[in-house]
Amino acid sequence: MNAPFGVIALILLNALQVAGATKSDGWDNLKHVTRHRTYTFLARDLPCVGGEIVSVTADSVTLKLPEGEVTKLERVDVLSVSGYPSYIIYSGRSSWSDVLAHRFYPTEGTRIWTKVGNEYNGKILSASDSDIAIGATDKSIKITKGDVSSVDIISYTPLSDHDEWWAEECSFLPICLLNTHLWPRTLGIGRRMRVRLYDSSLPEDNRSVTCKADL
Repeated sequence: MNAPFGVIALILLNALQVAGATKSDGWDNLKHVTRHRTYTFLARDLPCVGGEIVSVTADSVTLKLPEGEVTKLERVDVLSVSGYPSYIIYSGRSSWSDVLAHRFYPTEGTRIWTKVGNEYNGKILSASDSDIAIGATDKSIKITKGDVSSVDIISYTPLSDHDEWWAEECSFLPICLLNTHLWPRTLGIGRRMRVRLYDSSLPEDNRSVTCKADL
């Protein structure tokens, strides 16, 4: 395959992947992200668990811990899954406090649905206990919390531990491009995923949660 056709095929492939990822349930993100990196699992009433994903079912996830031990977590026990430093890929609760506390990355977008069916996409400009403001390229809008149906984070799927190191350490673009795994991200066509932080149809859980201890 020559270069022009290869680039076109790559763009089309990633476009299909983006559509599929943003339509899936948040738990399905665990099935599609790389298994060549370490994730932190925050579980209910359990210590934090750090490890690589071995397998995922509708009800559980199996992890390989750094020491080589394999363990399984039930989905009902998982509060969140994130990569370093706080790259969230799954949230197991509806929490307005999580929206307020989330550290938004420059490459992330936000999608807000209102209870009357309006959709807003852009960057979060501000958020409080009573409202949230989202901005697009040409306008911004403030929405009261009572009118919000859901808040989703739309972000790139995480890189592998090795590729994350490349992305952080290389400071000269031509050198970065020696790692072909970074090409889609550099071109802005990397696969996207959706993480729902708040859903008004679910019980709201704003309790403060932290890792009890890392294994």
